[in-house]
Amino acid sequence: MNLLLTGITGNVGHEVALELDRRSIHITPLVRKGRQDLSVGPLHFNEVVLADLLSDDDIQIMGTIDCIIHCAGAVHFRDAGTKNQEMMNRIVSLAKKLDVPVYFASTAFVYRPEGSSLIPSNSYEEDKLKAEEILIESGVEYCILRPSVLVGSTATGALQNYSGYYQIVKAFLAAAEVAKKQGRTLKFPKAQGFSPILPIDQAAEYLVSSAVEGRRGIEYITNSNPPSTDWVLTETLEFFSIQETVVGIDCSFEQFSTRTHTEEEATLFHFIENFSPYWALDYTFPQSQIIENLINHEYMVKTLERFSADNDIVYA
Repeated sequence: MNLLLTGITGNVGHEVALELDRRSIHITPLVRKGRQDLSVGPLHFNEVVLADLLSDDDIQIMGTIDCIIHCAGAVHFRDAGTKNQEMMNRIVSLAKKLDVPVYFASTAFVYRPEGSSLIPSNSYEEDKLKAEEILIESGVEYCILRPSVLVGSTATGALQNYSGYYQIVKAFLAAAEVAKKQGRTLKFPKAQGFSPILPIDQAAEYLVSSAVEGRRGIEYITNSNPPSTDWVLTETLEFFSIQETVVGIDCSFEQFSTRTHTEEEATLFHFIENFSPYWALDYTFPQSQIIENLINHEYMVKTLERFSADNDIVYA
């Protein structure tokens, strides 16, 4: 079996490549020009397809491809524009040319509960949803995988690019450091709802299984029993020994926004406000293919230790 993989240098693509290698499945990475000599963790590739999915250049494929796993994507909340749609148009054209199915790593956050008045939270969600529609309407056989917030591997605690939850951690650490220097506490609204975090190797394992087993349709790769946001925050603050500095205020995000803040509180609040749709959910996703919740105290320690080591963060 030979799989064409996009996005191999990103979080999902990197972990998918490792999972494919564990199963001895041949990988042909599709990468931008300039990456001919490609190494991803312990993996080295002499054979790659050079192409820019945001250009109109012809994509040349040598040999036989059995399916495309499309993990490449524009992930910035505010400036995704139509990049995910543009890339999907190229992927669909290529899939038709090769007569192969597409496995698309999308996002669970395109989901809206039935009867909900919620609209896409940002251009990223809207772009991903429209990219899904392009694939669905293309006539190409497909499986759309919708993961939630992905965090470090259960094996090492590491993540290729420390985004999402880890950006929130950095923001809390920076604000707490300022508050400590000023001799004051850092107030923040008490966490409510659930934190939809899932170890990235769990997501990659299921995504690869979907391709190997030839699954079709739309499937959710989310934590079936997600931890509460309050628990995740408490674990995080205690790991870095800043639980005495950060004081939870019993109010909503909206109510907190009307309060008077210190400079560091305002900075932290405005930063995390962008993540609020992903930080604390008051709804659940449709049934997930992931059964076991691997987010526990031992896991949190492992991933925060690795995150700290990889980012030169000193903690007590």
